[in-house]
Amino acid sequence: MKSTPKSNVEAFPGSSALISLVPLRPLQAPRFPSFAELVEIDRAGSVKPTKREGLFSALLTDPKILLLDLLDDPDKYEEGVSALVQDLVSGQKKLESLSGHEMDLLDRSVLDFSAPKRNKPAPAHVKVPEHKAAPKDEQDIHDSPDIALPPEMANAYWWLK
Repeated sequence: MKSTPKSNVEAFPGSSALISLVPLRPLQAPRFPSFAELVEIDRAGSVKPTKREGLFSALLTDPKILLLDLLDDPDKYEEGVSALVQDLVSGQKKLESLSGHEMDLLDRSVLDFSAPKRNKPAPAHVKVPEHKAAPKDEQDIHDSPDIALPPEMANAYWWLK
């Protein structure tokens, strides 16, 4: 009988023998693709056109938000935004089916939406009331019915002269 050589490590009772592992290939250093590989990747990716993302799609996504602001201040928006937003809210148009011009109109309406509410300037035809000329001497101030100051107080309120 031949004796089998004993290893230094003894197996536990009931354990199986080790199965040899498949050797792994060494890691390769990272490399940048060549120009020809980049062109091939670009050709493969350019077959399918992608839908353009705009401000409306990125920020608001819900036309009801624009509709509420449009009802509050319709002068804030360009012509055509009202009809487009109403069509989107009612379901007559889908966001995916909009043309490039309509998407641009929606994107500009997002900028109008974010703009602060502007106060309307006063009409130019309103006449501003003129102030009465101030009395010239101190005695006229005391005689004035709307400003009645005692003579000793007249110098204390110099801005009323």
